[in-house]
Amino acid sequence: SSFAGTQQKEKEEKKGAGVRQSRFVAVTDRLFDLADSEKHDHTPFVLAVVIYHMVLRGLMLRIQYHRAAICLQTRYRYLKTGSSKRLSIPHAIVIQRFWR
Repeated sequence: SSFAGTQQKEKEEKKGAGVRQSRFVAVTDRLFDLADSEKHDHTPFVLAVVIYHMVLRGLMLRIQYHRAAICLQTRYRYLKTGSSKRLSIPHAIVIQRFWR
């Protein structure tokens, strides 16, 4: 039994030696293999729905963080350029008053 198991592992290693697989894909494959062998028919479907929602949630969070970062950057840039203008305007007014 253990000899057959080691032969099976060696075959799988040789088969996958040409293509490098992400560990997330490997974990997902293992989860679906386990779900297929369960006694309930709907287990793979439920697993697919859960993974789908996790991926969507991750993408939405990434978009939200990206938009928040852009908002902060534009606000900081506006304040930075505005403050330099605000600091220089009183000096220009004094010069204009003096030269009238």
